[in-house]
Amino acid sequence: MSDLIEWLRPQYRDIRTLEDGTIVATVDLMYTRAICLDLTRIGYGTRFCFEDRALADSEFAKLQTGDDEPVGFIARR
Repeated sequence: MSDLIEWLRPQYRDIRTLEDGTIVATVDLMYTRAICLDLTRIGYGTRFCFEDRALADSEFAKLQTGDDEPVGFIARR
């Protein structure tokens, strides 16, 4: 798992493993900050985009499992 996190690290801003083993991260896009859930070497499962970067950081800190859904996002991909 740590090999995967190290491989992902250059592409993402913050990255961590949740209690259930789900890897999550934040990434800055052109106009938003996104929370990406369920990261793998080929991408992510779900992405939540936020206009408010501080809110994205706050919601990222609250995540405990891969089933958690942040609030306040403007788009879900």
